[in-house]
Amino acid sequence: MNRLRAFSLSLTLAAIASVPLHAGPMLPCITAAQSANGKILVTDTLSFDDPDETHARKITGSVYQVYRRSSEPNDYLRLNGPDSYWADPFWKVETHETRTSSATACRYLLVPDDGEYLIVVGQTDA
Repeated sequence: MNRLRAFSLSLTLAAIASVPLHAGPMLPCITAAQSANGKILVTDTLSFDDPDETHARKITGSVYQVYRRSSEPNDYLRLNGPDSYWADPFWKVETHETRTSSATACRYLLVPDDGEYLIVVGQTDA
């Protein structure tokens, strides 16, 4: 009985393993991050040398914008919900890539609760 079970299991595994696999599209990059307390939001907007997304493009620059959560005097009258509203940019940083440097499209952004600085984690060519 054990041999029959082992044979049927191996036959099933062989049938599953022989099915062709198809890769899907890559996951989208995370282009925004919030601070731990949820009061600061940072966004990353990339600019490319060609707006056509059907082929490989080179990153020419990036804009990091840091926003504060907007607070209104009558905020306590609102019901709690998932909506958040962000005021004008608190501060922003623009970077421009040169011919000798290259940038990674999927960078990870970290921002502290006070929003005073920004940590960009990514890989670049040395």
